Amino acid sequence: MFCKKCGKKLSDNTVICPVCGEPTGMQPTPFPQPKPTGMMPPPYTPPKPTGMMPPYTPPQPPIHPDPATQVSYCRKCGAALPYGQTLCSNCQAGQLTGQNPKVITFMISLLLFYMKGEIRMEQNFIKTKLPNAILFIPFGTKRKSIPINQISSVNSNFSLNPKSFICGLVALIAAIICLGGSPAWGIILLLLAALYIIDSFTTMLVIEKTSGNVEEIPFYIMEKTKCENIEEMINQIISQRMYSTMQNNF
Repeated sequence: MFCKKCGKKLSDNTVICPVCGEPTGMQPTPFPQPKPTGMMPPPYTPPKPTGMMPPYTPPQPPIHPDPATQVSYCRKCGAALPYGQTLCSNCQAGQLTGQNPKVITFMISLLLFYMKGEIRMEQNFIKTKLPNAILFIPFGTKRKSIPINQISSVNSNFSLNPKSFICGLVALIAAIICLGGSPAWGIILLLLAALYIIDSFTTMLVIEKTSGNVEEIPFYIMEKTKCENIEEMINQIISQRMYSTMQNNF
């Protein structure tokens, strides 16, 4: 077949001359349509995660403390009392209770009954003040501040002071010797020996730090209740601080 305008030789199914653009009058060949197979396409399957991102976990609501587990403390003796109780059942003094007593004083020795130790509890620190004495004569105080976040554990236990116990035995032997010749001196030494031996039995508050150091605070044996109350209060402060840290992390 040839073009009617330019005479270019064309194939039999050419619709337009590629040289001059003249239509040849031929109809274009229809595109073959696919025959229906009667089958539905497979359902869409979303791609699986690659494992690079962790699955989404919704945030958990904060845990509020149960008022039944909270503790109040006596402002006089420091005893732990059930939350909401207004009268101290330990010292029987009718003192109102507070959430966190600031200062607690205690005896460290029967021989030094006139000198008191002191523990002050603050929000971030525990401050201690212990008296020093040489031969019953006051010789200043020893002060320390311990940050709460550096305390790993607190415990109280019975302790025997060997130096005081040996001094008591020596005074007891001297008293027995003196009773035969000078009863007055024998009685004085006997009382002194009894005081030394009683003072040798103490309750020790042991505060262990995260650095591995240990702070020991001696209590007179009859002040054991105060020592245990202070131990409980320090543990309560540490627990409250840990709870506040957990809430801030949410």
